[in-house]
Amino acid sequence: MYNKEYKNWTELEKSQLVAVVERSKRKCGQVDWDEVARCMPSRSRQQCKSYFMNIMKKDCDVKMVKYHTWTEQEVGLLLWCAEVESKNWEAIQRNYFSGLTKHQLQAKHSYLMQQQLKAKAKTDSFLVNGSGVLTQWASSSQQVMERSEDLVLISQLRDILNGVASK
Repeated sequence: MYNKEYKNWTELEKSQLVAVVERSKRKCGQVDWDEVARCMPSRSRQQCKSYFMNIMKKDCDVKMVKYHTWTEQEVGLLLWCAEVESKNWEAIQRNYFSGLTKHQLQAKHSYLMQQQLKAKAKTDSFLVNGSGVLTQWASSSQQVMERSEDLVLISQLRDILNGVASK
């Protein structure tokens, strides 16, 4: 399948590629490149996708969706589904997110997990290492108190010296 030799695209292949891409596009705008490759026997999936995305897309009117804006409800549903369905992305996509691909769901879940780990690490370092704002405030207030104690000692010393000097 992947050992197909490279050759220049003919005009017939180009028009066929555009037609197949338009036909295999899902309602979310994503293209099923495996289906496109099945309809183009002389080309591999990667050849079809690469040629279309890099060359043909500029010249035709096929609308492609690149990004999905996630709502809070969708994020919550995704996290719940990943837990309930044991990260079975195919089932989650089929049952809950028919407008998105399995890869989009998996990538979003992975991103959310990374964000949770970063937040947890930040909280842990705040509590354990003392590198948090509260600890910084405490150390700076301690320095202020030490300075004020030093000022009291200096003023007491000054009073003693002034008393000795006045006698």
